[in-house]
Amino acid sequence: MYHAYWGMRCRPFDEAVRPAEAVPTEALQFALGKLRCALASGWPVVLAAGPAGSGKTLFLRLALAEAGAAGWRTALLTPSAGTLEDLGAALEADPRAEAVLAHLEAHAAAGGRTLIAVDDLHAFRDGELLACLREGCDRAVGGVPAVHLLLAGAGTKASGAAAALLSRVSMRASVGPLSAEDAKRYVLYRLKAAGCTRGIFTRHAADRLVELSGGVPRTLNRIGELSLMIGYGMGASRIVPEIVDLAADDLGLRSVARPSPVAARPPAPPAAEGAAAEAAAAEEPDTLAALVAPVPAAAPDEDVLASLPPA
Repeated sequence: MYHAYWGMRCRPFDEAVRPAEAVPTEALQFALGKLRCALASGWPVVLAAGPAGSGKTLFLRLALAEAGAAGWRTALLTPSAGTLEDLGAALEADPRAEAVLAHLEAHAAAGGRTLIAVDDLHAFRDGELLACLREGCDRAVGGVPAVHLLLAGAGTKASGAAAALLSRVSMRASVGPLSAEDAKRYVLYRLKAAGCTRGIFTRHAADRLVELSGGVPRTLNRIGELSLMIGYGMGASRIVPEIVDLAADDLGLRSVARPSPVAARPPAPPAAEGAAAEAAAAEEPDTLAALVAPVPAAAPDEDVLASLPPA
């Protein structure tokens, strides 16, 4: 309901993003480039690195989609679907370890390539599966690994078979957090994809959103989503820094109240919060100006997002 209030057809910060809807940030493109080099070089194990919520799962899905389009056989294993039986089903092979390994070697001998992504590695409990994967990446057919692995998870928490698998990592591909510029591009892209055609977050509000999120996409999504809901509840026409702060407070992301970036504006009494938000919005330019009209040369006090090209 609130997204319709802001003139959008769907929730802009929904975390369930399909690979085709991924924001092409510099960090993500660089990570995909490193993976391509690793696969072309025959390096068997790549680790997707980044803090929780930085987009590692999305990176895995993008990598699998790209590899599949190039003719590779692919599979995604997760803790909820992470047994030898699951792997056998994905490969259409006998689920016994030796049978799976023989199947992978036969596929490689026939010129095929296999990429298996393992998400949340630290949460896997099937040691036999992980040992099978480790053995598979150690085996080579004509100089080509029987299987390539793309891992994601909290490496410092891994133990046993998971730690042994991590010891085979030949390259790390970092997917986050986002730079300040990429984080602002991310916000613009998500708003535009949801059908937004006008400015909603003011310049200072966007800066505040990026600051409080630390550039982590999942945190950006949560603060952005709650900011829109709070603004809807207040009847605001724009999202200003004070609303972003309220959202961050509700999420427990601010242990100590910090001054707003628009410190020159005296704080309004609680009863006048809605009016103060409206007044603040009127003083700042739209963040989406670049998406709905040509942008003139940026002046020092103009919206910092207006100088970024639409994604």
